[in-house]
Amino acid sequence: MSERGPGYSRFLIIGLPSIGKTYFADRLARKYAIPHIEGDKYFWLEGGEHLSLEEFRQRIDELTGKGRWIYEGHYRKVYDILKERTDTLIWIDLSLFTALKRSFFSSKDEFGLKYTLTNREGPFLWLIFNARRILQDYKKTLAEFEALKLPTFRLKNGDQIDNWLKKEEKNKK
Repeated sequence: MSERGPGYSRFLIIGLPSIGKTYFADRLARKYAIPHIEGDKYFWLEGGEHLSLEEFRQRIDELTGKGRWIYEGHYRKVYDILKERTDTLIWIDLSLFTALKRSFFSSKDEFGLKYTLTNREGPFLWLIFNARRILQDYKKTLAEFEALKLPTFRLKNGDQIDNWLKKEEKNKK
């Protein structure tokens, strides 16, 4: 059992790429001194390569097998592992426009304008072609967690995010 009791020791944070999951998870991790497991950090290797699905699933299984943690990422292929262990789901559901704008500028800064606008596997175009499917998946994930009677939060703007964190700060005291 966690120090805070059931409902607040193993967080799953989902949201579109570039939406601010890592920033939110970092804030939450600092607030509660809980390890932050960043999906991207464990999936991607140097040079744009990534772990095989089997290796990634094994790594996430090891990292979330015990203790308190915050996992953030949009890799649905590990959600079955996480669903069995997570006690709180948070969906950072800012607008698609916000995600696209952030993705465009971060991709342009990292890879250059030509790559950003022409490479379908790059972050910006990948998001354009996959956003609808991802958002539908998140709606299903939210419904699955609600059906399990687990705490779920869908935060749709910066004010909701800040208010949720402030409320949690009060609960911590």
